[in-house]
Amino acid sequence: MKKLLSLFICILIHQMAIAQWKWLNPRPQSDGYVDLFCVNDNVGIALTTSGNEVKTSDGGQSWTEMTKVSAGDFKSAFFVDENIGWVCGGDGDVFKTINGGR
Repeated sequence: MKKLLSLFICILIHQMAIAQWKWLNPRPQSDGYVDLFCVNDNVGIALTTSGNEVKTSDGGQSWTEMTKVSAGDFKSAFFVDENIGWVCGGDGDVFKTINGGR
């Protein structure tokens, strides 16, 4: 009985400890990432497995979700500066931005 009670207390403490964690960055969370391209020390673009694009302008301290331009998933990104860049999709789509993805 003591072993069962000890096991229950360990599981309860473990669950309580996990409940204290809060996801901070990057948002949106729970996506894997397929590509990350850093334009400079502050600006970076990340592409997620669910086809979203997120951008940081402060070296990764915060991330904002970009407007989705395609129903397909993006697989690769390349930027020549903060404004001009391309993203490629798995279905062969290529998109160019001249305003940093806005």
